[in-house]
Amino acid sequence: YSQHYTYLIIILTALLFDSIPQKSKKSEFIMKPVLAVISVIIIANSLYRFMQFIILNKSHYGVAEFNTSSLIIYAVLFSLFIVLISVIYKIFRKKRQGEDCKTFNIIYLYSLLSVVLAVVIALLPETIVFSSNKNNQKPVFNEIDKAVTDVFIEHFPEEVNSFMLYQKQYKELIEATGAELTDINGSSDEYYFFGFNNRKKYLYINGMIKDIENNNIVYKFSKPDKQLIIPNEYTVLVHTKDGEYIKIFENSDGVFVSDKSLRAVPGTDTNVNVFDFKDKNYSEVLSTLYGEILFNTKNSQIIPNIFVYSNSWYRDAAITSMVYSYTGNVSIIEPWIDSLCDIYDMQNGGVRESDNLGELLYLLSLSKNRNHTLINKILHEAKIITENNPDGNYLNGETDFNSNMSNYQTAWYNLGLESLGMDELSLDNNIAEDIYSSTMWWSDNYSKKCLLKPNANYPYLAWAQYHCTGSGGVFLNNSLYPLSWESAASQADYNKMSFLDNCFIEKKISPTHTWTAAEIFMTIVEKFN
Repeated sequence: YSQHYTYLIIILTALLFDSIPQKSKKSEFIMKPVLAVISVIIIANSLYRFMQFIILNKSHYGVAEFNTSSLIIYAVLFSLFIVLISVIYKIFRKKRQGEDCKTFNIIYLYSLLSVVLAVVIALLPETIVFSSNKNNQKPVFNEIDKAVTDVFIEHFPEEVNSFMLYQKQYKELIEATGAELTDINGSSDEYYFFGFNNRKKYLYINGMIKDIENNNIVYKFSKPDKQLIIPNEYTVLVHTKDGEYIKIFENSDGVFVSDKSLRAVPGTDTNVNVFDFKDKNYSEVLSTLYGEILFNTKNSQIIPNIFVYSNSWYRDAAITSMVYSYTGNVSIIEPWIDSLCDIYDMQNGGVRESDNLGELLYLLSLSKNRNHTLINKILHEAKIITENNPDGNYLNGETDFNSNMSNYQTAWYNLGLESLGMDELSLDNNIAEDIYSSTMWWSDNYSKKCLLKPNANYPYLAWAQYHCTGSGGVFLNNSLYPLSWESAASQADYNKMSFLDNCFIEKKISPTHTWTAAEIFMTIVEKFN
């Protein structure tokens, strides 16, 4: 859709100019370029709107709705323009021969207004907005065709049965939580990430295994026909047109390719304790989430997403470390925790975020070799920013560019102290609610009153709020992999997603995300087990 009525500007301008009894060369010299400029602006604007629609339509669904405010502005501007045309036309009709100078001035004014109006309309938001994520047309769950599983069931019965159990559990989780489905992958092909913790990171896509670091193809399977990605088993099954069956899988010993022989994928032969969730509700969903967390742990460091972020964020790491604590795998991240020396992570636009103090204390509490020097630095910093706050005994400062987050910041600080057995130093947490108060399921001072509006860009906040209050909507992918993501983050470099698919750059999505995976994981553990 384009604002096609703007073409009336060109038509009316041409008709109006043509109605002038006697035109001077000056007026013709101005009007022809003006008509050309207006035409170029409106045509370019229309093409831009059209390309927006084409890009959106890759996701196979869309919803159109009126942008009322833009429509009103557009209608008012166009009405004024029509009035202006009427007035000028009446003036022209009264003109007589020999009055070209006045006619020229009127044409000059009209031309200027025409160009201004064309530019304003081009810059206005669309009067009709297309959206790919509206409640009245949700994405449909992409259930795997039985014809695909039938290809593999005879050769890999255990893996296929495990996959079918995973698919069943995922559908049940959608129903149990009322989750809104979100299209994460868009037009991209099916893919899977391999490489837990310190292992080299790989991507499977289109019958190939690629080294993520340099995009080199490590394995390319001849004539791939069917594939089945089984994220809860950390496995990909491939069937070729020649009738060959290939299994790519990751376990506690490494990443392997099994076809005519068993081969280890280079750089993956390090031991990782892979937890077994078989006795838990939604066991296969938990396994998939845990795999996404392990993948985004690099050199023992928990990173939100290893593609679009370079370093760890204490907030994301603290929540994710709760998963490692639950699975008894803190030893995976302990080397990184022991290496920490800065009390602020400085990742959010270089801001010293006050919640970092408590998050870091919590992380330090997980290590056997507690860094008491760093703990004392944190306590000293907390004293400074508490004393600088004249209104009460709580942490002052910013979190996520918001200076009114004292409840959240202080709750983290108190949790960190409690985890270290130092709760006698706790600060006053009975203060005004802030926008993250409803996400603090790990604190006794959460709030069920101040609810966030769920946003599919930041599913970790929606899941944390649901975990804490049982209220608000949550989001899940309409495909079985990945289960976690983040989008439209201010500090993420989405250009680094080009190795996978440009749709992730266009939609600003990082598939797999530790904070999101951890929030869904801990919600399942505490609400459904």
